[in-house]
Amino acid sequence: MSPLTAQIVLALAYTGVKGNTAHELAKLLSLPDKLEDTYSTYNSLIKVFQDKVLNLTTRMFMEASSGVKEEFLKNAEKYFSSTAELSTSQETMKMLVYTLTLGWRSRPSKKS
Repeated sequence: MSPLTAQIVLALAYTGVKGNTAHELAKLLSLPDKLEDTYSTYNSLIKVFQDKVLNLTTRMFMEASSGVKEEFLKNAEKYFSSTAELSTSQETMKMLVYTLTLGWRSRPSKKS
């Protein structure tokens, strides 16, 4: 996982939390005060970097029983070009290993 991918995933997580967690993530990532600004900033960032040279993969795995709101799932896709997968803990680990393996194998090859 690249530092850029880690920052994008943490910013995505920020959009779905409140209270002290949101405050600490905003501070850590130096996020804008308005949530809409965070959405537009990261959406623009992803569009700039998502090309044939850089293959960004942002995918979040969450426990199905955690009560994730539909709005969060829609915003993850709309602003972060990301999927947020709901699953059980055991399924999550299997999907994470599969995604990391698939992501590694499907990297574009560097042409000379």
